[in-house]
Amino acid sequence: MKWKFPRSFESMCVCIGILFIAIMVCIVPADAGLRVYNAKYMGEVSPGDEIIHTMTVLTEANDAPMDIRVDLAGFGQSEDRSYNQLSPLEDTSPYSARPFITLDTSSFRLIPGESKEIKAKIAIPKDAGAGGRYAIINIYNVPAGGGQMSVVTAMMVPVMITIKGTPLTETGSITDVSVGSATESKPIVVVTTFKHTGNHHFYGAVNEVKVTDAAGNELAKIPLPPSATAIIPGNTVKFFAMIDKSLATGSYMVTSTVAKSDGTKLDEKSTTFEVKTAYAPPAGISAVQGYANIVLKPTQTTAPGPDALVICGLLALGVFIAGSRKRK
Repeated sequence: MKWKFPRSFESMCVCIGILFIAIMVCIVPADAGLRVYNAKYMGEVSPGDEIIHTMTVLTEANDAPMDIRVDLAGFGQSEDRSYNQLSPLEDTSPYSARPFITLDTSSFRLIPGESKEIKAKIAIPKDAGAGGRYAIINIYNVPAGGGQMSVVTAMMVPVMITIKGTPLTETGSITDVSVGSATESKPIVVVTTFKHTGNHHFYGAVNEVKVTDAAGNELAKIPLPPSATAIIPGNTVKFFAMIDKSLATGSYMVTSTVAKSDGTKLDEKSTTFEVKTAYAPPAGISAVQGYANIVLKPTQTTAPGPDALVICGLLALGVFIAGSRKRK
């Protein structure tokens, strides 16, 4: 089965957005009220020192009682640059902060309208080394409800520690640049694979792609928006740029550059590609659009029963068909 892109990028985004809203209406209860204040730690800690990071968990007065669990996870990162949790067995990075963190509780009961503090002690050994250290504190309720529906509300608290007074290296390399094939409704997409080779995270990474012809003439320059999430040491991520200029048949070169937010170039890599049939980008494609910064990850999730899944599937299918008919 082959996927077909909508006739315009805007139509695709609208369909995705509507589908996402439709599904979220089905799976996220309106009264799921678990909230966490101070839900991120990012700071400097000197070797041999320790600090306490305090988070506050609370619910609304009309929420149901919750049994809360708290645990530590490794700090992972997906290719789309979103953050995810790693189990202790998966958390093998030399930049893990998990061994440095102690939680003052692993579970408690939260009654409606009540708040509780969770304290995380971060103790950095004198021989911790240089750079950054990373972990995730996972706060979630024990599944509530029964029968057809079981509700789980969760919050990930990123912990991003800079070991104060140590050398920080924010470097990276482009390991691959690939150029996809175009169809009538699908643009040419340049995929840049980038690996963080330093020891400290950085925000705002920018990918720019240039297309030149066989004579070296620049035909297109495609700058993507700065990355909204940090790139974590040791991780490999991807950038997606869509070529928004028409190209005649022939040979071309694409050059991809990744730089820091201050303009410091991290790496550059080129590759060639062939256009066998004259290319015209689908309507609506522009130089600042890309797949990379669209991350839809709710912090509240529900595990619906079979009937709920059927209802969600029918609703989503109906929305998609309606959207498809409008595009014709």
